[in-house]
Amino acid sequence: MPSHLNSPKRLAVGLLAAGVALFFLGGFAAAQEEDAEPKPPEGQTHPLLEPHDVLNEFGVISSSGHDDGGWGLEPELRVPEQYQYRRRDQQLKEVDLTGNQLPPILTEMRVLSKEVAPGDEVRAIARVVSPYNEAQSFVSLFYNRELGRAATMYINFQPHESDDTLFLGRGKLSRFAAPGRYVVGTTIIADKVGDRKAYWADFHKAMQEEDGSPVGFQVTESDSVDITAPTLKSVSVETERVRAGGGLIKYSVVAEDDVSGATEAETIWVSPSGYHQIRSTMVMVGGQPGLFKGVLQIPQWYEGGEWQLMRITLKDNATNIRYYFNRTEPMMEAATVQVDQEKEMIDQVPARILAAQFTKKQAKLGERVGLTVLAEDNLSGVFSIEGYVRSPNGADALKVKLKSMTPEAGEFVDVNRPSKLPEPNIWTGNFTVTDTMEWGEWELVRLGVSDEARNFYTYYEDRDSEIDGITVNFYNEDTETAEEGGKEGAR
Repeated sequence: MPSHLNSPKRLAVGLLAAGVALFFLGGFAAAQEEDAEPKPPEGQTHPLLEPHDVLNEFGVISSSGHDDGGWGLEPELRVPEQYQYRRRDQQLKEVDLTGNQLPPILTEMRVLSKEVAPGDEVRAIARVVSPYNEAQSFVSLFYNRELGRAATMYINFQPHESDDTLFLGRGKLSRFAAPGRYVVGTTIIADKVGDRKAYWADFHKAMQEEDGSPVGFQVTESDSVDITAPTLKSVSVETERVRAGGGLIKYSVVAEDDVSGATEAETIWVSPSGYHQIRSTMVMVGGQPGLFKGVLQIPQWYEGGEWQLMRITLKDNATNIRYYFNRTEPMMEAATVQVDQEKEMIDQVPARILAAQFTKKQAKLGERVGLTVLAEDNLSGVFSIEGYVRSPNGADALKVKLKSMTPEAGEFVDVNRPSKLPEPNIWTGNFTVTDTMEWGEWELVRLGVSDEARNFYTYYEDRDSEIDGITVNFYNEDTETAEEGGKEGAR
């Protein structure tokens, strides 16, 4: 055995030296680990957190849950609502966008009617701050905490006449409402240009009581509580056979509700293949509670064969709803009607888009731009077309409803232009990008077309060549003027 191990003194010195070396190595490794994952400065996004999480002096708080909508953050860090739920590499900050992207901010919500009886009115107030545009009227859903969405009511908030930030809310509670505590659920507030934000009591203090519970009210006990939906008692079809586009199908439904009474009935009829469906609203016969009658006509372009009553929806005066289906409800099995139709008259092919264009290549903010579409349908004819245009970064978007260039009854026709005939294949619509929206190159990203037989198809710019590359450039005249003068323009 080596002599230096025989000496206790030498052994102690060796162990001490080894410990000191391990200590320094551990400290060096810890330092490297800290350098590899530094703590973010206050208010900055941490790369390892969820895409919409932000660190501030209070800890980790979801930016989608900020009571101030992110106003407390710098524009370099503030992520607009429409980007907060995307992956980090797809998020854009406000500083990256033009226009005004801050949504209306709910700063306060209070229910003034703390305890109400069924049938009473519930009153509430809310404070909404809108940085650039006027906030619109909005609706808040309240639900029974014990029964959930089976017992709900809505409070409609309208802007005050003289106070721009104050909204007055009113809602009528059903006289058949269940007792218990009703609390606020989802609320979505938008301004006049479409910037909007969703609010939940779980995340936003403005919708919470002092104890942290959701804002709400108490409903007292009542002898007329109704939380049970109507019951289907019978179904009968008076019409056995019709021709597509011809006669009417008459039928009736009997429903029973012992408390509030059945008030509404709606049906869905389905074709033999399931391709076509028709929704039919029924009307209650006066003086005969629970008896509903309905009439529908099969369009001339729909398929023939045995049509079936697929679904019945019943609703009572307490807003309880129940659905019945022919596959599970025996009394609906015989609810059928035979439809006669020629094969060559069946239209199951959507209309086609042949061409589309904007009427301008460039426009200033606030200027109207037209969208013109050429479409065709070789059987039933084009029924409707709707476009969808989007800003450069997707921060803003607009729907464009188009109209056929075929004069309707009563419209003016220029008799001095005999060559101007109806053009049912040409559809036009207009849209305007306001000065609070993102400017730059807007693009037609979607175009939906439907024919008279209700066949529908949606064209997408990244899939269908018919609408690929259709753009218009919107510019901010004030910004360009300021830049020409050698100074930065307003965003």
